[in-house]
Amino acid sequence: MAICVKKIFFCAFLAVITSALSASNNFNVINADGADLAFRKILIDKSIRNDIFNCTVTQDNFKSAMQKLADNKCDMVIVKGDLNRQEKLPQSLAFKQFAVTSFIIIVHKDNPLKKLKISELRKIWNGDYNNWGYFNPENFFSIHRFGMPLDDSAFLYLKKYLQLKENVQHFPLDSASQIITMVRSNPNAIGIAVMSAELNFNGIKLIQLTDDNGKNIPFNMPHNVIFRKNDREKIEKFLKTDK
Repeated sequence: MAICVKKIFFCAFLAVITSALSASNNFNVINADGADLAFRKILIDKSIRNDIFNCTVTQDNFKSAMQKLADNKCDMVIVKGDLNRQEKLPQSLAFKQFAVTSFIIIVHKDNPLKKLKISELRKIWNGDYNNWGYFNPENFFSIHRFGMPLDDSAFLYLKKYLQLKENVQHFPLDSASQIITMVRSNPNAIGIAVMSAELNFNGIKLIQLTDDNGKNIPFNMPHNVIFRKNDREKIEKFLKTDK
C-alpha cells in the first residue's frame, strides 16, 4: 500500500513538472503590421517538429501587439524593418533579427545600366523618370515597371523604404518568376522582386543599388522579434531550435 501511495505521489509530481515545463515553453507570438506570413509557417513548423516548444501565432497591429507584450499577454512580436532607425524601444524590451528578405532589381540583359542610385530608383518607380533617355540619351523608349502587388507586405515595406508616392503606379505580378519573364521579353523593362535560389536569371541581369554617393547598399527587408529583456535566454533558445 505504501508503495502504491509513493507511485501515485511520484506520478503527480511528474505531472506538475511536465505541466510547468510545457507552460514555460509555450510561445505566444504576434505577427505585427503585415510581417510576412511565411514566417508564421516557419514558427509553427518549429513548434510542431520538436519537443521543446509549443507555438501559437496570431495577427495584430504593432501598437496593440506592443501593449500585449508589455502586459505579458504574449512572448514576442514579429516585425519587419530596421528597428535601429526607428523610435527607441522601452528599456524593458529588446529585439533580435532572425531573418532577411532580399530584393533584386533586374533589367534586360542588353540594358547598359549597371547601377542605380536609390534616388533614381525612387524616381523611376514614382513615374518621374518614365523613359530610359535619362540614363541613355539614345534610348527614349518608355520604361515598363514590374513588381509585387501594391498590397503585398514586401512592397508596402518598399514603399516606405524608397519613399514612394502613396498613389504610385506599376504593373504588379504574382511572383518573382513572372516579373523575370516580363523583363526578359522587354528590353525597356525594369523589375523589383524577392530573391530566391530557384529563379532563372537567363536573359536578364541584376542591378546594384547605391546611395547617392555611389556606395553599394544592401536591398533587404530585415525581420525582427521584439521581446522582454528578461526573456532573452528563452527567446534565443527558441530561435535556435531546429525544425
